[in-house]
Amino acid sequence: MGISTSVNKLIAAAEPENIASQKVLQKAGLDYKNKRKWYDNRELLVYEIYKNDAIELTPYDIQWPIMAALEIKKLHNILPKNHIIDIQHVGSTAIPGMTAKPIIDIQIAVDSLSSIKQIAIDTLKKQDYIYWNENPDQERMFFVKGMPPFGEKRTHHIHIVEPNSKHWKGKILFRDYLISHPIAAREYAQLKQQLADQHRHDREQYTHAKTAFINSILCNTIENQE
Repeated sequence: MGISTSVNKLIAAAEPENIASQKVLQKAGLDYKNKRKWYDNRELLVYEIYKNDAIELTPYDIQWPIMAALEIKKLHNILPKNHIIDIQHVGSTAIPGMTAKPIIDIQIAVDSLSSIKQIAIDTLKKQDYIYWNENPDQERMFFVKGMPPFGEKRTHHIHIVEPNSKHWKGKILFRDYLISHPIAAREYAQLKQQLADQHRHDREQYTHAKTAFINSILCNTIENQE
């Protein structure tokens, strides 16, 4: 296995038959790109990761809600009003005092994903958002602004969903619960720091490892509402 660096990107290569090395690279958060000839003319499997896309938590910033409000106003102006039901600031940057990745998460409820899909892709691309076309979750459209190599660092995420999806209600319930329950918010902040230390270059694993905590909050909240 060989490793080299290029600007803000780590590139690694493994022998096709070296399954152990491939697993190590995947666990470290590198993504498989292709098979290519290496500098010594060997044909190797190439993996990449952008150093500026690592998970880094920062203290709460009072500018986050201001940034979210400005972006939401812009989205209201550029997206077709006949499809937009609501737009809200969600995620950790929407919770006062919460340690978070400095990324503004915005959730948009629309009347129909199929109706707005191409319009949203074309419109948000002009605002430097990249659409995740390979997203396996059919209930959500996901866009990122600033993700390497298209930018220096992630600054915004946009989640477009229908209001009856698990995402819309879940993200809002979880946000509101932590705002009104500071002890749970502190527990969540501690969990996130622990997971960020463990999975700094693996966003998928970092997100997956938070699921049990989030689901426990949502289950209790929904039960109390019934």
